[in-house]
Amino acid sequence: MEISIIRDNKTIVNHEFKSLSRKHAEDMELIATKIIGNTRTKKATVFLLGSLMYFNNVVTTVMAANKDPLKTLPIVGNKILDIIQMFGWFICAIGCAIAVLKALMAGDTKSIPKIMMGFGMGFASLYLFPAFLDMIKGIFN
Repeated sequence: MEISIIRDNKTIVNHEFKSLSRKHAEDMELIATKIIGNTRTKKATVFLLGSLMYFNNVVTTVMAANKDPLKTLPIVGNKILDIIQMFGWFICAIGCAIAVLKALMAGDTKSIPKIMMGFGMGFASLYLFPAFLDMIKGIFN
C-alpha cells in the first residue's frame, strides 16, 4: 500500500507501507470501496478529513506561536470550540427553518414556538455548557 501526500499539485511525501499484512490490506480496500460506493458516507468522510486537516493547521499554528504546550492547549481548545459553535449556529438555523416549513405545510402553526424554543435551547447549550464548566472550575480554584 502506498500513501502519497500531495499539496499544490506537488508530491510532498510518498511513503510505502510494507509492514501491512495481506489481510490488513484487503480489509482496508474493502472499507475504502464501501466508503466510495456510498455517496453519503463519502461526503461525511471528506468533511471529516477536511476538518481534521484544518484542526491540524490550527494546532500547528498555535504550537509554533507558543513553545509551552500547557499554555497552548486552552488556545487550541477555544479555537475548536469557536468552530463548533459556528457550525452549530448554521445547523440550528437551517434545521429550525426546515422544521418550521414542515409544520406550516402540515397546517400546525401552534407548534412553531415549540420548534423555535427547541432549536434555541440546543444552540444555547453550545454556549451555556462551557460557561457552566468554567463556573465549576472557578469554584474549586
